[in-house]
Amino acid sequence: MNPTDVHAWMSPGKATVGLVIAQLEAEGKIDMEKEVVHYLPEFKGSNWDGIKMIDAANMATALQLEETMEAIIDPESIIVKFFSAEFGSPNPATGKVDDWLAILKEAEPIEGEKPGERFRYSSAVTQIFVVIAERIENKTWAKLFQDRVWGKMTARLSMQHHLTPDGTSVAHGLLSTTLEDFARFG
Repeated sequence: MNPTDVHAWMSPGKATVGLVIAQLEAEGKIDMEKEVVHYLPEFKGSNWDGIKMIDAANMATALQLEETMEAIIDPESIIVKFFSAEFGSPNPATGKVDDWLAILKEAEPIEGEKPGERFRYSSAVTQIFVVIAERIENKTWAKLFQDRVWGKMTARLSMQHHLTPDGTSVAHGLLSTTLEDFARFG
C-alpha cells in the first residue's frame, strides 16, 4: 500500500462507536441502565423490550444476532438478512432491498438465556448504537464522529464512511482511512 491509500478498518471500527457512546454516557445523554427501546421507541413491543443499553453494549442481548459460522452461511439467518440489507443487496423473494433496522427489530430470543448473561459477537448490535447516537446528537454518524473525535486527533486525511442504502454509516466495520491515521486513532 502507498502511504495515502485507504484501508477498510472492519471490526476495529466498533471502537469508534464504543468511544462515542462512552462520551454520550459521560455527558449524561445516555443512561446505560435504560432499555434500548427507550432510545429506539419503534422497537417497543418487540423482543428488545427488557434489554438494557449496557447489555447491548456488551453484546449480551440474548437475541439471535450472533455472527457464528452457522449463521453466516445460512441465507435465512437474521444476520445474513441484516448484512444483505445493510449492503444494499435485494431480497431474492421480493427483489427489493430490505430495511436493515426493521430486520433487527424482529430478532428472536435465545431460549433459556437472559440479557446480560452471555457475550455473543454481533455487528448488528453495534450498528444499533450508531442510530441511537445519531438521534441523540441529531447528526449523521460521519459528522458526529468528525466533530467529537476525528477532527480533534490530528488525522492527516479524512475518514471515509461507507453507507447503508438509507445513508447510515456502517461504523461497525466499513470505515476507511490511511493506515497511519488508523494507527493514530489507536
